[in-house]
Amino acid sequence: MMKDTIFIFEYVSGGGFNKARIPISLFSEGFGMLRSIIIDFNFLDMEIYTLLDYRISSLATILSVEHLKIIGEKDNFIKIFSDLVKLCKYIFIIAPESDNILYNLTDFMGFEEAYLKLVSKLPAIESPIKRLTFNARLKWTALILLLYFVMSQITVYGVDTAQIQAFGLFELLLG
Repeated sequence: MMKDTIFIFEYVSGGGFNKARIPISLFSEGFGMLRSIIIDFNFLDMEIYTLLDYRISSLATILSVEHLKIIGEKDNFIKIFSDLVKLCKYIFIIAPESDNILYNLTDFMGFEEAYLKLVSKLPAIESPIKRLTFNARLKWTALILLLYFVMSQITVYGVDTAQIQAFGLFELLLG
């Protein structure tokens, strides 16, 4: 079975500013986002493509991706970006909305269909099958409230009674 391909792109660490000087703190933040998203998509068993700025290429070893392209100082990252977009079935872009950067990156691609396919693969909470009646909600609320009152009377193992009495004043003040 062939894996689905996804191109995960974070603008700062992916070479979007390859011709500009930017602070290392932006690289750190961008790389952290890129790495956490890659880890999440690895759980979905997808073949991952990504780009990385040449100034942080030493961090490439901690990215668990199948395909990594380093963007050099003189590289045209838009050309490399568009080539990878055409190659992959899904695209995940993290980019600033200022200066229309995100809009420009997504403008030339038809994302609606690909977005819906990708979102349908992500794990999610299912909608409830039926709506609970008022009486059922009242019953569950009363049960949880009773459980809370019972558990609030149980002392925590290992806590001294003198320490518990010190919090008695807070209990009295806060209700």
